[in-house]
Order: sequence, then C-alpha cells, then structure tokens
Amino acid sequence: MTCLSRPPELRTRIAASAIGAGLAAFVMAYTIVQGAGAETSGQQAMIPPHVVLEPIRTDTNIIGIVIACEHSGQVPVLQLQVYSRDGERLLPDRRAGAAPKAEPGASIVLDDRPFRSNLLFADRYAVVDDRTGPVAGLSDELVAALLQARTMVLQFDLLEEEAGRPPRFDSETTIHLDVTERAAIRRVAHCVDPRVSA
Repeated sequence: MTCLSRPPELRTRIAASAIGAGLAAFVMAYTIVQGAGAETSGQQAMIPPHVVLEPIRTDTNIIGIVIACEHSGQVPVLQLQVYSRDGERLLPDRRAGAAPKAEPGASIVLDDRPFRSNLLFADRYAVVDDRTGPVAGLSDELVAALLQARTMVLQFDLLEEEAGRPPRFDSETTIHLDVTERAAIRRVAHCVDPRVSA
C-alpha cells in the first residue's frame, strides 16, 4: 500500500478503482488480522503490519477498516484506512436524492471523545486522519486514546446539505474494540513508536 500524502488534489479525489481482490477477501474473511507475520503468500508478505477491523454497525458502503503502519521515506505513521464495497465512492446507504459532497468531512469518536479529522482519498481506499504534517495519519494523542478505547465511531459528512443548512454528519460506522483488538492495535502502533509496548 502506498502512503497518502497531502497534496490538495487528494482532498477531493474520490476512490475510483476497485480494491485488489486479495485485500478485499482479506477484509471480508477476517475480523482481526496482524500482517506483521503474514508469510503465507507473496501478496500478504508485501502488506505492512496492520489490523483489519470489521464494523459491528454501519449505514455506509464500508466493508472494513484497516489500521496500518505506513512509511513515507523514513517516517512511519499509523493510518486509519477505510475500504468500501468494490472500491465505490464512500456514501451512505440511504441518500434520499442528496448529492455527494465535494469536500466531505469526518470525525473519530473514541468512547464519546471526539477527534475532528480529515477525510482523504486514494485510488483504493480513504484515510481518516487528525495529525498535522506532510503524511496523513493518526496523532499521538488519538493513538493513546485508541489504545484505551472500547468503542470507535467514525462519523462522516458525505452529502451536500440543503441550501442554507449547516454542515452535519449524515452517517456513521461503529467498531467494537475489545481486549484482543486493542492488543493487536498496540502491536501495530509499536511499529510506528517503539515506546508503545507491543
């Protein structure tokens, strides 16, 4: 997977190509997968250390959430990647005729604590991030909260509002984080910051 940097065009470019069949099957087949030791095939060996999380509830076309250790040069970051069905544009299941928003937004809520975030798009997935810097990823503050959280809710503002109405979140996805999930995330976070005990 390639890292997602912050050129302006990435803020509005919607995912147009399908997810690779292998990764799509990976997401569908496993609730949690740690890729650090995956050596069962050449394809899996190329995937960076990651955790695949299956939503327990969503009203969008999301099929899986991947938290991955990504590198840009020598700087590793933790990315939260969102995969949709067949690489489609990320949208609510019920649109009620509303048009997709040109500049969609997102928020990550960990145990009722919100982290205002950006929503960026690559060819095969979207990235929700809250850090400043040249590479999209999760901030140290958010990662620390994530390692303690029991529930993660991704809120999205994906549709244009009616004229005169303020922006609002129109869909959300809920991921349950139990001890096993948090331990797997901790191992991936160790790839980014060795101070995090794996």
